[in-house]
Amino acid sequence: TLPDGDRLVLMAHHWVVDGVSWRILLEDLNTLYQGYLAGESPRLPEKTHSFQAWAKGLHTYAQEKQRESAQHYWQALTERAQQNRAPWLAEKPRRYRRTGQVDLQLDRELTRRLMTEIPSIFRTEINDALLASLGAVLQTVWELPQVTVWMEGHGREAIIPQLDISRTVGWFTSAYPVVLDLAEGNAMPHRLIEIKEQLRQVPNKGIDYGILRYLSKAHSVKGHLRPAIEFNFLGDFVGGTSAEATTLAVSGDYVGEEVAADNGAAIPLHVSGLVIDGQLSLSLRYDETVFETETLQQVGEQWQQSLTQLVEEVEQSTPQLTPSDLTYAGLSLTEWNRLNADGSIQDVYTLAPLQSSLYFHWSLGGEPGMYFEQMAYRMRLPALEIEAIRNAYAALVTRYEILRTSFTSDYAGTVLQVVHQSVSTQVPLLVRPVDEEKEAFVERIKQADINRGFDLHIPSQMRLEVLDLGGGEYEFVWSHHHILIDGWCMSILLNDFYALLAAQATGTAVDLPAPRPYSDYVKWLQAIDHGQALDYWRDYLAGYDAVAQVPFAKAIPQAGYQERRALVSLHGDAFQQAQHWTQDESITLSTLVQGVWGYLLGQYCGTEDVVFGAVVSGRPAEIAGVENMVGLFINTIPVRVQVAADDTPLSLLSRLQEQSTAGTGYHYLNLSEVQDLTPLGMDLINHVHIFENYPVQEQVREGLAESNTEATEELEVLGIEVVERTNYDLNFFVAPGTDGLEVSIRYNAQVYDEDAMERLVFHMESLLLQFAQAPAQRLESFSFLNPQEEFQLLETFSGEKRTVSTPQQSLVDQLATAVEATPNHLAIRCGGDTLTYAELDAQSAALAHHLIGHGVQP
Repeated sequence: TLPDGDRLVLMAHHWVVDGVSWRILLEDLNTLYQGYLAGESPRLPEKTHSFQAWAKGLHTYAQEKQRESAQHYWQALTERAQQNRAPWLAEKPRRYRRTGQVDLQLDRELTRRLMTEIPSIFRTEINDALLASLGAVLQTVWELPQVTVWMEGHGREAIIPQLDISRTVGWFTSAYPVVLDLAEGNAMPHRLIEIKEQLRQVPNKGIDYGILRYLSKAHSVKGHLRPAIEFNFLGDFVGGTSAEATTLAVSGDYVGEEVAADNGAAIPLHVSGLVIDGQLSLSLRYDETVFETETLQQVGEQWQQSLTQLVEEVEQSTPQLTPSDLTYAGLSLTEWNRLNADGSIQDVYTLAPLQSSLYFHWSLGGEPGMYFEQMAYRMRLPALEIEAIRNAYAALVTRYEILRTSFTSDYAGTVLQVVHQSVSTQVPLLVRPVDEEKEAFVERIKQADINRGFDLHIPSQMRLEVLDLGGGEYEFVWSHHHILIDGWCMSILLNDFYALLAAQATGTAVDLPAPRPYSDYVKWLQAIDHGQALDYWRDYLAGYDAVAQVPFAKAIPQAGYQERRALVSLHGDAFQQAQHWTQDESITLSTLVQGVWGYLLGQYCGTEDVVFGAVVSGRPAEIAGVENMVGLFINTIPVRVQVAADDTPLSLLSRLQEQSTAGTGYHYLNLSEVQDLTPLGMDLINHVHIFENYPVQEQVREGLAESNTEATEELEVLGIEVVERTNYDLNFFVAPGTDGLEVSIRYNAQVYDEDAMERLVFHMESLLLQFAQAPAQRLESFSFLNPQEEFQLLETFSGEKRTVSTPQQSLVDQLATAVEATPNHLAIRCGGDTLTYAELDAQSAALAHHLIGHGVQP
């Protein structure tokens, strides 16, 4: 008992507690103490996972393949540290007795500024400030250009996600080396930023070093270190006074040596700090046979002065980001200062897989229309408030960081996307000349917009133009480069745009949830197991070495791109049949179309094994709210269709669906990486399937309807048109609906023969119909040729002609023969309607009975 309060000394071996454990123990002890004083039965927080579970988890973690990159980092650092021996270290390692000690203390005001104000300016931590100021002293006293520091951390890093150790008691402390380059000059802000950046380069806050050195067999770090200084900041402990009679508080009183001097230490100088009751206390403990006491007192005094100088100079600095604050961690400070010379950048990160491919194609300098996306819709409005539209569009761009993005390949040897704090958001209002026809005016403006293209080096890659067509009609033309967003995003953007517009019209605050940034998806991508994904695709494509080429290309393809479209459709009863049995078998309509096309492509190529491309959504369910994020998530992957001799539509599609499900977790690699796994390389894929479960036309109308207010209730959507183009000369856009399935085949007429592509439509439609109606029938019985092709096959290409004596058949007899031989083959196609021979027979019979019933005779 002392005049200013009682003292309770708690002692524990370091093997069972660390700094965080002391906080947990003191918190729980305080809860129990106060509860019992109040006559209550106190309850403690729930226990977290045990130290034993953590220890076992570390052993598993240490052997994982992903540790290779960390092993390379720590091995290189070890070798670098071995080349930098501080002048006070002995020639050979020995044990030191740290019996000398210098203590210093900052007042509460300086401590407050150091702990609360300084971190917000450059987003630093207390260790950054302490080591930056100490480094300045070391450079002054010993003229050190570098120093190897042995750091300690709390060690409770989230490296084993399934374990919660936030309230587990034990010795979790991590210890690791850092080689610090001591910045030259006296500018403390510069020193602080330099030290911050060096410390942020340490992977996983250093915990991997000890794991790899002592637990890993496959990725062990070799070599011994000779650190010059041991550094440990113990944290902020709340103190107290005797006036708080019911509170147990940490005291700074001396309770004796924590370590027996005879134990010795491998490092002669130990620097530590902690905050107690709002004051920072620093301690330098040293071996008196190595350091002069006067020298260490000088170091202590200069360190305190250096900390004061750091606080004063940094407080005068303009807040700014540094490279380690960015999502991308690979920029040097010099590169960052050059990139962000005007201070306008908000973030920098790498590209998603498809973004990388699109940037590559753009950088080749192709036509401006490649991957140019344009959506236009016409509306009749009672009045147009162009300033309100401009304000709503500006607010939309501010809301989503991806809309303020540019791209660069000038830094860190890679392509990066750069998010700007603000970008130009002009929305021009273009008035139709009185002497120009309406549709010609619209087409001219839209084509000029396409020809203008986008410069990916300049933000933003999205535009909005409003065309005044006269008579209250307006055309809204939204354009963007596909590198920004996928089709799913347009409904999100339109809904938000009209919500922002409606809020302006009504003078109310817009009620929209905060968007999740696209950078969260990029971070998620960085955490996937890249090697495992490559292994999957290597196995998936093993043995495939022939290009599956659609045989309808012109003998001499022409340069340029001239789009043509052809439509394959499945409607009516046949669609209902297909939908019924595919749903029962958990087969998607996308898989149905891929199976039909894969089988047909194999027939064209004379093989049972083909590969083509497919676009997948790329939105991982692991990211909460991913369905509402805006950015480019889709990706292109290979689809391999292997047909067995006894396959039916059901067996083939079931196998494809299983493969599709198994590969879902591996959809996040750049296509070029996957192509490089095969001998075909870039020739692996020459056309793609795109499944559009986001019909844009319906989304526009629904979005406008949802945002309908008094200010917009009179608007009328007159028409919607979407223009999009890939780098492939052949694309299959699959669009399901409630009453049918349509496949829009969009191809380059400079490359593919138009007449031949019409035959492809017949072939695919015929097979789609047979797949729909006969899922259990063997594929070898299916036919997809049109009558003319069948005639050619039987008459022209059958070799020697033979005369066969058969009675002449009537049309009715011919139909009956066809119904018996090929009931599920396509018989008639008119527009989007089709009939098989069986359906034609049934309907013609019904019509005949109807006519007979009304007295019609042959």
